[in-house]
Amino acid sequence: MNLVNRLLSFLKLDTTKEDDVYYFVIVQRWLFLIMVLYCTAYMGICLGFGFQKPIIFTGFFLAMAGAAFYGTYHYTGIRMLYAFLIWIVLWVSYSLHSFGWGVGSQHFLLLVLLMFFFCVHFKKPQKICWMLGILIIRILMFIYCERHDPLYNSDGLVLIFMQILNSLTLFISMTVSCISFSSNIQASEIRLMNANQSLREQANTDQLTKLPNRRYLISTLNEWIAENPKSLFCVAMSDIDFFKKVNDTWGHECGDEVLKTLADFFREEMQDKGMVCRWGGEEFFFFFPYMNLDQAHYACEMMNLKIRELRVNYKGQVIRFTMTFGVEEADYGNWDLKSIVEKADDKLYLGKQKGRNQVVV
Repeated sequence: MNLVNRLLSFLKLDTTKEDDVYYFVIVQRWLFLIMVLYCTAYMGICLGFGFQKPIIFTGFFLAMAGAAFYGTYHYTGIRMLYAFLIWIVLWVSYSLHSFGWGVGSQHFLLLVLLMFFFCVHFKKPQKICWMLGILIIRILMFIYCERHDPLYNSDGLVLIFMQILNSLTLFISMTVSCISFSSNIQASEIRLMNANQSLREQANTDQLTKLPNRRYLISTLNEWIAENPKSLFCVAMSDIDFFKKVNDTWGHECGDEVLKTLADFFREEMQDKGMVCRWGGEEFFFFFPYMNLDQAHYACEMMNLKIRELRVNYKGQVIRFTMTFGVEEADYGNWDLKSIVEKADDKLYLGKQKGRNQVVV
């Protein structure tokens, strides 16, 4: 088991070329290693049925596959792809020349086609050209086999063993390649989805408080209004009283702690009431779906009452603060969100003028 783990670790060693696609190189290593094992088994069949010369030639191809496997650690993936192409074409040509079309080695050309299609260095027109080229090679090999007898006259049993070996090797190679390619494609898609999700969250989230930002809440509110055109709702705008004094007295880091403390408080309070976002600076905006003015007023009064009891400990100092709220109910005759927000903001400003630390409706 330890030997298997060491082999897997060796196969997964990173390539030395910066522009290489890691998983593509790993697949190449697997294929060359499979070909080494394939040539070994092929030699065993030849030895078992008394074919001496094919053992020597197959040994040459085995050495080529081993050298190519070594080359995947030192040369670029595209160069080793060409090496794989040359190896397969030469091997298939030799195998068909020796034992004929019935041996089935011509199917190995599909492996080359698969590798070219998954190679990121080629564009679609190039891949189509390679497909046509490989198809032409296969057709030419078929014509050659139809017009020439194989070099070795073999009975059906030899062909059965070789056909089984070739089929087994092809299916294993295709399976290894497809699993690796599909797994890496799925992993890339998951990473892309996660990255997109992260970008969306960053675009819609205030980085300091981790609350939704203004753009996200307004977008959500517009969607809600479109889906619930006859439903009641309220909004509220709030502002921390004398927040500039907090920053000037204890510094902006203290102000940030106040904002984060409030964000945590609002997040908890609004769980079953609606949504809250950081509007900007020391302002917070609230959305109360299906609430009338009295209900939203009561919710804001309760929050304001609790805010008076909040404390922020900062470098040995206990920071206390209050807030002012302006609450506005959506008018059934006026669904202009901008107007509703402006009215809530006007009431907030009125609360500031009237002494702060209150809820204006």
